[in-house]
Amino acid sequence: MLNDKAASVGGGPRFPAAASAHDLQHFAVEGPGNPALIVPKKGFKPYPSELQPVGPEKVKKIYQEVRSDTIVQLTDGVNYPGWSLDGKIPASVIRMRVGDTMEYSLKNLAEQGHSIDFHAANAPWDKAFHTIEPGKEFAFTWKAKHPGVFMYHCVTPLAVQHVANGMYGMSIIEPEEPLPPAREFSLVQSEFYFKNNEIDYDGIAAGNSPDYVVFNGTANQYQDYPLVAKAGELVRFYFLNVGPNMWSGFHMIGGVFDKVYLEGNPRNVTYGHQVVSVAPSGGVICEVTLDEPGLYPLVTHCFAHASKGAVGILKIV
Repeated sequence: MLNDKAASVGGGPRFPAAASAHDLQHFAVEGPGNPALIVPKKGFKPYPSELQPVGPEKVKKIYQEVRSDTIVQLTDGVNYPGWSLDGKIPASVIRMRVGDTMEYSLKNLAEQGHSIDFHAANAPWDKAFHTIEPGKEFAFTWKAKHPGVFMYHCVTPLAVQHVANGMYGMSIIEPEEPLPPAREFSLVQSEFYFKNNEIDYDGIAAGNSPDYVVFNGTANQYQDYPLVAKAGELVRFYFLNVGPNMWSGFHMIGGVFDKVYLEGNPRNVTYGHQVVSVAPSGGVICEVTLDEPGLYPLVTHCFAHASKGAVGILKIV
């Protein structure tokens, strides 16, 4: 298995041979001559995007483990040796309400220091977000004060490398007054960089163009496995751009977002968006109701990045 120590020297490790479906959380493959085509394999399971309601408990107890052996197969034969916060990339969506308390614990099972940074938390960086040495465990408690769609991630230097390697997730803080019932989906846009079959640490740090830009860890996975909602049903997207470097222009082909909550905060509501600009680490909620059955692609309107995998489909039935 690859480890963090190997990844930190000599330009990075080479990609391992293709993993089996049993070893992978999710994967996709390119079709011959068509990098935007998904050809499903037996046992394929797309990253789960449909959200479940937030639980009723006022104290959320979250335990995660840093791992350095999480393999993401971006396309057939391209296996990225990622680092993760809970064994998958992106990490699990964490959902709370304003006023809830999180009791968070992180154990570092990797071979170098890692940390955690919750953008939703008001907590001193030197006490809550410091680096945890290998084999150690750290816990802290914080209370959710602001509604929104927030990033959480490893912030150990160089943070850009830790984020690019997969150490990120979405946290949703629900407002005190709940939003109307809807079909809800989460989408995390992220970038992967490699050069000559190796992790391109220099390219990550320099802000070079990424090799893959994806939703929920895998290129194009929601084309053959679209997100499904009913005609006339309110659909709500929780969208997060973790970067680490590129902006996103979140767009639905064939539809206009009826309402957009900037940063996921209902107080920041605007109407009738053709595209939503989302900065690295920025979050947003987009709502739409579509009356006509059919296919509505979801893309970043930075089309150079959409062509690298940031494409999905909402299927209205």
